[in-house]
Amino acid sequence: MKFCKCVEQPQDYEKLIRLIEGGQELAAMDRINQMLAKTPNAAWLLAIKGELALGMQELDSFKETANRFLKLKPDNPLALIMKSLASSLDEEPVENAAHYLLDGLSESRESLPSLTLLAIELLLQSLAKADKLSLAGYWGEVQQMLQGDQRSDEPSVLQDQALNLITKVPTRLIDDPPGAAWKERLAEVVSLTRIFSFSQAETKLRSILRDFPDQPGPLSQLLRAQLAQLNQSGAHATACKLAEHLELTPNDRAYFSALSFELE
Repeated sequence: MKFCKCVEQPQDYEKLIRLIEGGQELAAMDRINQMLAKTPNAAWLLAIKGELALGMQELDSFKETANRFLKLKPDNPLALIMKSLASSLDEEPVENAAHYLLDGLSESRESLPSLTLLAIELLLQSLAKADKLSLAGYWGEVQQMLQGDQRSDEPSVLQDQALNLITKVPTRLIDDPPGAAWKERLAEVVSLTRIFSFSQAETKLRSILRDFPDQPGPLSQLLRAQLAQLNQSGAHATACKLAEHLELTPNDRAYFSALSFELE
């Protein structure tokens, strides 16, 4: 597979792809299972089986395969994206699905696995089911960015008219004053967020905030990191701090106050 650079039998791989593209999914699945019986740790077979099982709506098989694939290849982008999908299908806490999805995106150095958009869509649907769409702004933006001009025919859960506009978009960031002592350290944080490493970014932000307590710029970056990871309680606490911050303009305080209300 493109995201599993471990195909040891290219001829077998090509035969399987021809079966799948020829509409012979059942025959392909039978062949995959036969091959896995002989080589159970063939990651490329698990990658194909996972995508095929999902396409055939064999969800139990997909979830079992996703778990095996991730155990075998814990840093593989496709394995992580599959695990995110499995977490959403199993109705695990939304933070779990976001964790695997962020890790999968972070590990994708060149291009993204084909299941990425589906994983984001299921994550947003899970947020809707859990009545947590107030956390969806960051993931809605990522979805739009990856879709580009190819919009889905399915209506997005973010089109719900009852949803407050401020929760549909990424949270506001506060500019730092010129010459801020933490400027270089914050630049490292921004670099991490650009590659979806929000857990590492949060660790660095907390270090900055220990040295420079309650600075609004780092706090606003922390809020975005918490929302990307779907940490509702943490995001609510940070939004409340910003809403009461006297260095912010009345407009910014009102914004964060409204956001904290939505996150409560």
